[in-house]
Amino acid sequence: MDMQKSGQLIADARKELGLTQAQLAEAIGVTDKAISRWETGRGFPDAAYLQPLSQVLGISITEIVNGERIQTDTNITTQPAPSAKKRRNWPII
Repeated sequence: MDMQKSGQLIADARKELGLTQAQLAEAIGVTDKAISRWETGRGFPDAAYLQPLSQVLGISITEIVNGERIQTDTNITTQPAPSAKKRRNWPII
C-alpha cells in the first residue's frame, strides 16, 4: 500500500466531484484536517471510514487501498463454454 498514491486518488476523486475537503469531511464524519492528511499521504483512513469514503467518492475500497483505479474493459465479450453449446433436438422415431 502506497499512502501517497492512495492520497492522490482520494484527492482526484474528490475534485472530480467538485467537493472541498470540508464537504467530504462532513459527509463521512471526520475533520477536514483528516482529509488533508490522507490526501498528502501523511495518514490513511481508518477501516471504519473506508466504506463511507468509497460510497461518497464512487470508487471501491480496493481502489483506495491500491491507490489506483481499476480499469474495466467494456469491450470484452464472453463466449459460452464448450459444454454449453446448443444441443440439437432430434425427432424421436
